[in-house]
Amino acid sequence: MGRRAADPAVRAGLGRRDGPRSADRPRVHRELRKGAGPMRLTQGIGAAVATAAAALLTLGIVVPAQAAPEDGVLASAVGMEMFDVDLGTLVAPTPVAEWSSGQDVGATHEHVDDVFKLNTSQASGLSATAGAEGAQAQIASGEFQLRDRPAIEFEGLSASCGPDGAPTLGLDRLTIDGVDLTDEAVSQPGWRYDLPDSIWGPTYVMAGEVSTAPDGSTTMVGLRIQGELGASEIARVRLGTVTCAEAAAWPEPQPIEPTDPVELTEPVATGVTVTAPDGSALIAGEPRAEGLGESAQSDDIAAGDDYPTSAEGVHVATNDDGGAHVRIDEFTQIPDADQGWTGELLPSALRVYGLTVDVTADGEADVQFDDVGNAVFVNGVWINTSTDLYTGLDAEGNERVRIRFGERVENPDGTVTVIGLHYEDLTGTYPEVRLGEVHLPADDVPAERASDAWGVAVTSPDGSELIAPQPRVEEAGRTQEAALIEADGFPSVARDVSVSLGEESDATVSVGSFEQVPDQGTDPMAEYRWPALRVYGMTGTVDADGEMTVEFADTGSAVFVNGAWINTSTDLYTGLDVDGNERVRIRFGERVENPDGTVTLTALHYEDLTGTYPDVRIGQVTIAASDVEPEKPDDEPDEPEQPSDPALEDWYAFGVQATGASHLAPQPVVQSTHDEPQSVVDRTITDSAAGQIRVGGVQLASAPRSGAAAVDEVVLFPSTSVEVRLAELSVSVDGADVTATSAGGTVGGQAIPAGEIAPNTSIALPNGGRVVLAGQNDEGDARTVTGLRFLDAAGLSSDIAIAVVTSEAVSAEPDDDENPPADGGGDGSDGDGGSDAGGGGNVTAPGALSPDGTSPAGTSGTGSLPATGSDLSPVIPAAAALLLILGAALTVFRRRNRIDIS
Repeated sequence: MGRRAADPAVRAGLGRRDGPRSADRPRVHRELRKGAGPMRLTQGIGAAVATAAAALLTLGIVVPAQAAPEDGVLASAVGMEMFDVDLGTLVAPTPVAEWSSGQDVGATHEHVDDVFKLNTSQASGLSATAGAEGAQAQIASGEFQLRDRPAIEFEGLSASCGPDGAPTLGLDRLTIDGVDLTDEAVSQPGWRYDLPDSIWGPTYVMAGEVSTAPDGSTTMVGLRIQGELGASEIARVRLGTVTCAEAAAWPEPQPIEPTDPVELTEPVATGVTVTAPDGSALIAGEPRAEGLGESAQSDDIAAGDDYPTSAEGVHVATNDDGGAHVRIDEFTQIPDADQGWTGELLPSALRVYGLTVDVTADGEADVQFDDVGNAVFVNGVWINTSTDLYTGLDAEGNERVRIRFGERVENPDGTVTVIGLHYEDLTGTYPEVRLGEVHLPADDVPAERASDAWGVAVTSPDGSELIAPQPRVEEAGRTQEAALIEADGFPSVARDVSVSLGEESDATVSVGSFEQVPDQGTDPMAEYRWPALRVYGMTGTVDADGEMTVEFADTGSAVFVNGAWINTSTDLYTGLDVDGNERVRIRFGERVENPDGTVTLTALHYEDLTGTYPDVRIGQVTIAASDVEPEKPDDEPDEPEQPSDPALEDWYAFGVQATGASHLAPQPVVQSTHDEPQSVVDRTITDSAAGQIRVGGVQLASAPRSGAAAVDEVVLFPSTSVEVRLAELSVSVDGADVTATSAGGTVGGQAIPAGEIAPNTSIALPNGGRVVLAGQNDEGDARTVTGLRFLDAAGLSSDIAIAVVTSEAVSAEPDDDENPPADGGGDGSDGDGGSDAGGGGNVTAPGALSPDGTSPAGTSGTGSLPATGSDLSPVIPAAAALLLILGAALTVFRRRNRIDIS
């Protein structure tokens, strides 16, 4: 195969430009539209072309025609295509799927970026599938803004067609110039919206445009953006295009005789499996050993003339105890082999050397390489093989390739698949590769069974229960009902709740209604505000196989959240605020596999990502764990020893502490006692080979009533969706005065501006975790200020605190009795919040370290500490002088002993 660029725009020979160019004509300029002197002839020609094109469009003639499928193709789908002012190709059809017979085909493309600097043309999550059931094109999100015209943004676009029905349009959200037009677009076939005229001519948007060709095939374009031909730099954009042949052209469906599935009773080990993007096998699991004590070997394996993929020295064996062993001396996949030796160094190449995979009978994998420094080359670099996941990015930061080491998959039938090395090309361009794949039979365990079910639970942001799980059933054949359930101290109410556990290991939970409406006593529109959650007529059922189904009596009026009735046909809804930040999340049929082997299924799980309003779970069923307990060797302890952190004195400061994926005891640490200050300068802390945590240039100072912590850089989980990068983060405490600043950076892809940081600034992460900046908390006589805290218990299971100062809590006194606190602000201790004027209410914030070094979460109202930068009255002379002297000493020391860590 010839070399293919990752982006269709690049494959079309185009880069990021100011405007379209061709070999024989100049770029279109504004002056052409104004009739500037010597350009009038060109203007006349352009106008004539535009007029002719418009006339053709009026007659129903589209130039150029849709990318028509080849003869014999019954179903085709295209994610996106885009044309320039002359109808030249800017983005070729990407991705494309065409089907005529055989297995279904599909293709994906992660991201299409801007083509012209002064135009926005971005789309993400593109996919195209075609098969016996028809065709479907999907785009997760897109943003388009042609020069000097309003922005067009959308989410959840899908277009589909089948052999025996009309095309179908799906669209979760469409906004034009900030106005939501979703309902209009999906309710009117061929809906059209004209944008305001600009100097580049008229422009319009169409949704669900359907046309029929002379051969009877039907085409739908999910969204089309049409500019004036001969004038607009981007003249046409098609998003989500599907075409299906007429019903008579489709073959008669052949009945498939049901066959009993082949039960896997003994282990199977294969060496190399390579699958093309269309699903066809290039190398189908060679060599293969099946049964106990079997082995097979291949000295050379090749994909043939179809693709430059090969392997050498492949040996597979199954052990008598049910485990397996795979050895691969060399594997290469060089898509651009026609480039010569340089093809081996391109991002498209995958090269693996000296791979050994050992799998135990219970599915534990040990993946080793002969030379870890030259083991796996992918994405244009030798990668680190000591982790279980590598994700490679392109030059624009988009995920391009993914490799998993020792991947374990638990299949629905109970079998387990372990893959030593699993390579995926996220652009959908190159084949998938699995090296050292082992299939293990299911354990002989009892079938899954529902052991516990309950109706409603509501948990406040500080972790306390507002509604404990109720009503609850823990015995088969029993049913519990509750006509009314109300939260204690919060407007959360559930009605007509019924829970039952069946005799056949099944369960059913139904809820007539659930309403959580903050401020309903003071705001007549509270039930329509974004914090309101309202659920009606929901039923969650779990069958004997442990599968949950969630249904609603009226899907159009089932769940109201984030200020809108939402689509309940998906398993995830994420609501955004006006700035595009994630604000609320709802999961339907959420499944969680717990460490003790049980499985928890939740019909509806609501989370407020701002940390302001309670967490809600409705309809939860627990599936019991296997009755078979693994045997423990006599020479091993029953429980693994957990690392313990050293105890700290009352007043201290430290650079970083981490629990979870990487464990770091508080370090470096300074502690002060008896009014004696302590300090440390220029330390860099990492989690070594894990490469997930780097805190550079740590500087600390601590005294009983003051302290400071500063770091030059913070890098957490680089090259992931939750990556954190901040520069010059610092916190300082001087009596009652608290200040936090940074030089800016990013948190989970969100930009953090440089400057002062407001107390308890919470930022939601894409996977449900959050980062709190300038967290402040009083606990007893101790005040803890944390520059940054990374909390992700559900995803990475990590809790990381950086730049932490704990000192004696000092209250700021008012200047006189004539300036009491604003009404409703209170002292923040009871968390009732008061009115908006007082700015009260509890927010989750980092807590003070306990004597054993752990870091429990706490809560604080905005009134519990003075505003950042507030005046001190009275000033504490001794602490202030101490902080000034200590700060000057740190500055001199740092200037003389600066360590370059860049």
